Amino acid sequence: MSDWTGEEARAECLDLRIKVRELEAQIECAGWISVEDRLPEVGELCMTIRRFGSYSIYRFGTAMKFTEDYPCHIYDPVTHWMPLPEPPE
Repeated sequence: MSDWTGEEARAECLDLRIKVRELEAQIECAGWISVEDRLPEVGELCMTIRRFGSYSIYRFGTAMKFTEDYPCHIYDPVTHWMPLPEPPE
């Protein structure tokens, strides 16, 4: 049985929701785009981040997925991406 009261649980949920919003804002400010909001253009090179935090550079494929994805990534899918900057001249 929990030691929390209903009011304490509601307060904790509110605190967690605020923290989630703050983290989402940080992701947006950093230039990360959610794959749920928009996908890159086919053939575009982009940096990606997976659910568990690993970063990679991928080319978005014609199958509307990241072409270097492997079957093991089904449990660690790409969640966000950002376009790569132009290379130096």
